[in-house]
Amino acid sequence: MFVLCSSRTTQRRIVVQKSKITIPLLFLSFTPLQVLGVIAFVLWVVRVGQLKQKWGEIYPDIPFTGNLRIRGMISVGTECEHPGYVMTNFAAISFIFLGVLQLDYELGLMLQLFVYFLTAFAQAFGVLLGYWSYDKVTDFIPTSSSMAHAIKNGAAHGGKIKPSSVYEDIGRNFKIVFMIFLTQLLMMILVGIDLTANDTNKCLDGTNDCPIVGTLGSYCFYCVGIFMAWVAMLGPRTKFGQSEQNPAYWVQLLLVTKNEGTKLTWYDGK
Repeated sequence: MFVLCSSRTTQRRIVVQKSKITIPLLFLSFTPLQVLGVIAFVLWVVRVGQLKQKWGEIYPDIPFTGNLRIRGMISVGTECEHPGYVMTNFAAISFIFLGVLQLDYELGLMLQLFVYFLTAFAQAFGVLLGYWSYDKVTDFIPTSSSMAHAIKNGAAHGGKIKPSSVYEDIGRNFKIVFMIFLTQLLMMILVGIDLTANDTNKCLDGTNDCPIVGTLGSYCFYCVGIFMAWVAMLGPRTKFGQSEQNPAYWVQLLLVTKNEGTKLTWYDGK
């Protein structure tokens, strides 16, 4: 239980620091983590096996090993093609964050940064593997249905590759891109300062010095946040599951310019 009855501020802070989280809340964090983590891992293994089987049917002469297998494992783990896996995996990771935040607030924030950096790096590494493995975009073999659809309607068949963000639009004026980058960086710094400034907050009933994600109310809000993230990840904002990093765009752009006399131009269709 949280003991906040001391009249002295110093004593109250000491009590809160020593007893941040109750055992039931830790149980509610790590129990779903174990269940969802096992389910997510099983779904990932099953999906990799399905991809290998489908690969053998479409490309019987090309073994699904080495570079291709790594790309396939990355695609299965990072792209949002299977809603059940995406929801389960994201919820499991979120409960990892929740449990660590309850035990050590600053460590939990650092863990979030590391996990999301690793996810972004994995997709970038998959794109680089595709770039290193093929000389032309027409020879590229995708490892996911979303990428296959993008390649089919893209540069390999005379189509267009369209940037989905200002960072993908390499023809955009550098000053504009840099200004947007600085603005976003400033916002992230301000949010980071606010998050790390204090690990306590005022509860909805007016009680001061409540540990963040350390009360039943904040736990419920966190679960609502997981649901809202599902909607964002699988809804129209991401074109119903398309990766925000858009690996299909980058692998086409890199392969089109590889070993070929390609000229890139910017065209404003408005």
